[in-house]
Amino acid sequence: MWKRRSRPFVVVALLLAFGASGSRAETRAPAEFNVVELVPQEPPKWSPTNLFAPITGFFHGGPGYWYDERTVEIETTPPGAILDLFYVRRNFQKRYEQTDAPARVILPPRIEASDRDTLTVRAILDGYRQREIHIPVRSRTEQVMIDLSPLPNSLLAFTHTSFAGRGSLTFLTKEALTFRLQKSKDGFDVVLSETAGNSATEESLRETRSSLIAGLQAQQLGEDLMVRVRLTELGSSDAPGRGSIPCEASTPSRSTSPRAAATTRAG
Repeated sequence: MWKRRSRPFVVVALLLAFGASGSRAETRAPAEFNVVELVPQEPPKWSPTNLFAPITGFFHGGPGYWYDERTVEIETTPPGAILDLFYVRRNFQKRYEQTDAPARVILPPRIEASDRDTLTVRAILDGYRQREIHIPVRSRTEQVMIDLSPLPNSLLAFTHTSFAGRGSLTFLTKEALTFRLQKSKDGFDVVLSETAGNSATEESLRETRSSLIAGLQAQQLGEDLMVRVRLTELGSSDAPGRGSIPCEASTPSRSTSPRAAATTRAG
């Protein structure tokens, strides 16, 4: 008798447990998408597709294939990348918009797009390689996940030396480095191509001061890391465009980490 009475209690307990878990699942907030409309002002030229669309639609699952609203949801990993959205028709750009991922892109119905209409998506995130994908507007693609790869090179450390009116900046990187110098108003910029920075090194850069260097600031610009060098009055006497600044990129013979050295000299 005691066993028969306990069974309904167990069933009720299980039902309550499943009900509680179901209520928690329903409260999970959905992803918030930035909505962007990317519809050209003019449709493509008329073609036989327009004439036979009511018939051919049944072979694609119904007339809604041609006439329903067309949307594509785009997400990135890591999230938060900048999305450049291009509507391209026969190699000509018809619309352009920019937003942040995740995004829901509204496209024209398939009947108002040609077989050569394409949605081009370019994803850009600081410290990662940019990636570009192409989605035919007439395709059935409704959701896209763009995986971004970290940059192959990174800034590990740097040193600054100054002695007798001469100074140098040495950047230690994970792999072989390509860099360029460009003149700025109060000094020059060192652009480390396809290189990612890190918070510890950037903080050390900001704290650097000397008789030649008034300040250093690192800024990640997509795939490149730019180090802005502000010179003092003494250091600016030999800035780019006003004198010679020896620059070199070398690989230490007893180290696995290549480096690049930019040397400033004040007369």
